[in-house]
Amino acid sequence: MGAWTAGSNPNAIDKLNIHWWYDWSPNQSKYGTGYTGNAIYVPEFWNATSTDLIPLSGVPAAAKSPWVFTFNEPDVSNQSDMTVAQAIAAWPTVETDSNSKLVGAPDVSNDSDGWLTSFMRSASADGYTVNFLALHEYPNGYGTSLATQVSTFESYITGVHNAFPNYPIVVNEFALVNRNTWDGTGITAAEQVAFINQVVPWLEAQSYILGYSWYASYEGYYGSDLLNSDGSLSSIGTAYSAVGCVGGATVPAAPSTSSATYTNNAGFTANWAAASGANQYILYLFNPSWKELGVYYLGNVTSYPVTGLSENTEYQYCVTAGNAAGFSVCGNSTQVTTSSSGGSIPSAPKANAATAITSSGYTAHWAASSGATQYIVYEFNSSGGELEAYSVGNVTSYAVTGQAANTAYYYCVAAGNTAGYSSCANEVSVTTN
Repeated sequence: MGAWTAGSNPNAIDKLNIHWWYDWSPNQSKYGTGYTGNAIYVPEFWNATSTDLIPLSGVPAAAKSPWVFTFNEPDVSNQSDMTVAQAIAAWPTVETDSNSKLVGAPDVSNDSDGWLTSFMRSASADGYTVNFLALHEYPNGYGTSLATQVSTFESYITGVHNAFPNYPIVVNEFALVNRNTWDGTGITAAEQVAFINQVVPWLEAQSYILGYSWYASYEGYYGSDLLNSDGSLSSIGTAYSAVGCVGGATVPAAPSTSSATYTNNAGFTANWAAASGANQYILYLFNPSWKELGVYYLGNVTSYPVTGLSENTEYQYCVTAGNAAGFSVCGNSTQVTTSSSGGSIPSAPKANAATAITSSGYTAHWAASSGATQYIVYEFNSSGGELEAYSVGNVTSYAVTGQAANTAYYYCVAAGNTAGYSSCANEVSVTTN
């Protein structure tokens, strides 16, 4: 949906048939005070002050949100204005206060200065959790053609996705703006409508887009308001409420889990069926008494190797499926018991150069490790972020598919048996055609 000023009728945004909204605060207090409608309120830690970075476990208004946004435009001096070091220093508190919600990277205004890239590299190096990216994009709508506006918008979003392909994206602010005056001067409502009708269907078609929200509901700055001051739909709001998943998306059905594979004394690979309409999953790990032991936020995959567990121990897991409308409940649970120790963990296998490189993938190779019965191929992006972990069985090559063209990737390989898994020996780089 979008950020907004409440006015005399805060529930007027329900006329837009939107699924979620936010007002840059953790507790529906800046502009959305008084809203009692059906749309989900998404909290945001606007900056790292004690007012904005608070435990969401105590915020009823945010209870239904699957996400939390963080640090609004830290790369802009009159917004949260934070260095990467300041954001990283606050991140342990972000993780604690998020109350197990999917945590978005700071909402950058643009990554032309490398702020987001630097932050993601630091977060990965420190082992911090980032579940999705949140982007703002305002193409110049004054003196430019619709084709240029659309191309500018799509190119930026696509470029960020190619740089961080394992991270879903929420575009939580977008509209046309006059970049000379940073307002709506010279941009008509009809031009905003034409832009909406082009880019919203495009957003819907991208599997990595979790959600999007137009700026703003009303009393914004860009002449792009979805509602008039009396709470009625503007022409822009009428167009927005008629396209895309606004009012139309549904939460996916709960995915069905299946038996674990590649079980050893330190872990196993969890498996589940794809859920129609889902573009992300959450894997929950429990002990037999349903005490939660781990929560793994995943992309659009149907298996995941769970490691670092205790030997000869019973676990159970279930999976929820999500998209822009929210997350399902867990499907059926599956039990698995790790094996007892025995023998030695294989030595780390040497990863070799990739072959069969195309625009959408490559074949990874490695040397066999004595005593290994299975391998895991770990893939990373150029920023060091883990993209995927493939449990591949007792083989020494694996075809990796579904990659972006002309993009650098890195992989390494761990060897395993019933005693556990080795570390990686080395990392190999490969760039798709």
